[in-house]
Amino acid sequence: MPKAHAALDISIFEMVIESGDVSARLRLAGELAQLAASPTAPQTERESIQPVLARLAHDPVRELRVFLAQKLAEAKELTDEVVFSIVADEPEIALNFLACSRSLTEERMLAVMRVGDPGRQMIVASRSDITARVCAALVERGEVEAVEALLLNKACLLPPTSAKLAFRRFAEVEPIVELLLARPDLPAVIRALQASRARERLAAELYSNGWIAVNRAEELLNESEELALATIAAGAADHERAELAGFLIQRRALNSSLLLRLAARGEAAFIRAALAQLGRGRAKQSPSKLVSRAGLPEVCGLVLRLALEAADEGHGPGEAFGLKIIERLALAGEEISNPLRARALAVLMEAGSDTTRRVAEAIRGRLGLDMAA
Repeated sequence: MPKAHAALDISIFEMVIESGDVSARLRLAGELAQLAASPTAPQTERESIQPVLARLAHDPVRELRVFLAQKLAEAKELTDEVVFSIVADEPEIALNFLACSRSLTEERMLAVMRVGDPGRQMIVASRSDITARVCAALVERGEVEAVEALLLNKACLLPPTSAKLAFRRFAEVEPIVELLLARPDLPAVIRALQASRARERLAAELYSNGWIAVNRAEELLNESEELALATIAAGAADHERAELAGFLIQRRALNSSLLLRLAARGEAAFIRAALAQLGRGRAKQSPSKLVSRAGLPEVCGLVLRLALEAADEGHGPGEAFGLKIIERLALAGEEISNPLRARALAVLMEAGSDTTRRVAEAIRGRLGLDMAA
């Protein structure tokens, strides 16, 4: 059975604090800090000296307080009184301690975040051992400087809810928006929202300066936003697709043009999620059922159905995926009328890659179809 250690008699330490000179108190601070940081020292002894450390943390001599804070940064087990006495000291002492203290637990980080000034919040936000809970609290209530420091921290754990809140709070703070967009774990809906806001800002600039005609400006803005949304949709994770599709539907951005652009790329996973949202059904239904329930224009529905069928046969997404749709259009029998076939080729020429566009035009000529039919 381990031998129990009696608590230290700290009266002699108290005497040094009361009547010792600066050099004596400095020696005492160094010895007690070493004891507090020693993993082999008895627990009872480390606990016994905490009140003495707290008194030393309030010593009137700045040099002693700097020295004590530096030494105590290595200690894992300090009382709240000791830790927050140092944290409440002048910035140079407090910030250095906050940056490297091994005793700064999650609860203490949260306390600093709640009552600390921006400088103290920034140091907590920059720590390599920051937790998801502290990250979330900083995003919710932290100052702008602290949130920027947090997003620069590679150890930052940002759950989707916190990322969305950060974007809402700081949508007009360009450095934070840029840092959010640079994160690979940023939710797809936030990227889509930013694409829409970027369109609005660009529109305001174009219209106010009168650089180009309004109609032409609208075309360019729509195409730019659509390209951005297509890229975001293509990169959405499995668990994000339904939410992103719902968001785009709500904003009336999930139109036929966007779906056709995604179909030409072979982004079947997102198309399934989008059609399920439009038709209020399940994404795992057959292509024909998904399309029929979504209420899309005939030519759009045809292209999407063919795209899903090609994907179901194992063809993956890519710039050349539109060729698989063209192949099905060319080989289909009377089930697809020539006018509908021509319109499908026409939309693929608009939505697909350069290769898709050239092949669609060649097929039109070979089949003798009127693209205006």
